Amino acid sequence: MAQISYTPYRYNPVEKTLYRLSSGALQVTFERSLAGVSYTDSLGMDRIRQLAVNFDTMTGEYDGLAESASGRYVVITTTAIQTASTELANFISSKEAHGFTVQVVTEGT
Repeated sequence: MAQISYTPYRYNPVEKTLYRLSSGALQVTFERSLAGVSYTDSLGMDRIRQLAVNFDTMTGEYDGLAESASGRYVVITTTAIQTASTELANFISSKEAHGFTVQVVTEGT
């Protein structure tokens, strides 16, 4: 997936002139290679799922990497914050729902 920013104007500060580009061509060349890729970003995959119109069709092209999210997430905090937090458990649940193994580490560890 590629995101391309297109601005149809060009400014020349020396001449102090603004030009509107009326035509052009965009050529994208790429080489597909998944060698050595270890995919663990399930949040990124969720974003691609929302943006891509052909996600379901193309997911199989990536040899199962799309759904193989696994990773480790460590929350480093104080015992006081861990005890008093009303949202830490929700945060941990959210990360686990996205495929992470979550560990909370406090100053006593």
